[in-house]
Amino acid sequence: MGGSSAQTLTEYLNNVLSSYEKIYGRNPDEQSLGNRLNGIIQRAYEQAGVQIAIIVDEYDVPLQHTYETNHHDACREIYRNFFTGLKDYGYCIKCVFITGITKFTQISLFSMLNTLTNVSFRNEYATICGLTKDEIQFYFSEQLSELADNYAITKSALMDTMSSIYDGYHFSRSLVGVYNPFSVCNA
Repeated sequence: MGGSSAQTLTEYLNNVLSSYEKIYGRNPDEQSLGNRLNGIIQRAYEQAGVQIAIIVDEYDVPLQHTYETNHHDACREIYRNFFTGLKDYGYCIKCVFITGITKFTQISLFSMLNTLTNVSFRNEYATICGLTKDEIQFYFSEQLSELADNYAITKSALMDTMSSIYDGYHFSRSLVGVYNPFSVCNA
């Protein structure tokens, strides 16, 4: 992921936007990264006919790469300009889901988005970013049986092994553990 300098962050965001512009099109008047994002949001909304969801995974990785360097302020400003349109195009957006390890209020990146709600440690969202043991056993029962047979172990032993490898994410005080979905699906 780009972000060790303003140039690499700009190149990274340009590549991300280009991939979505292949799907949703691009207006030649959209020159800045922020205007291009706004155009994608509006066209996705118009093409879908419903409000869209925006998911930004690990938003803070580029900023982590520049922390305590002379590039940090420039990268933060690029990000700030990039995301400004989220507020202006709120009518197109059903929800915005942003993940990262840095609380976004700490870096004042999203101060213009005063409608964001931090759900990091709310019990009702504890399992939103993973699969629970019950979900795995229900939705992947057949695959679990096949995998257990391949390793000549019981499904219970397989779940114990998977738990030790893929479980351990806790997003609330309820201590409901979730498994990494990517890892589970590729086990």
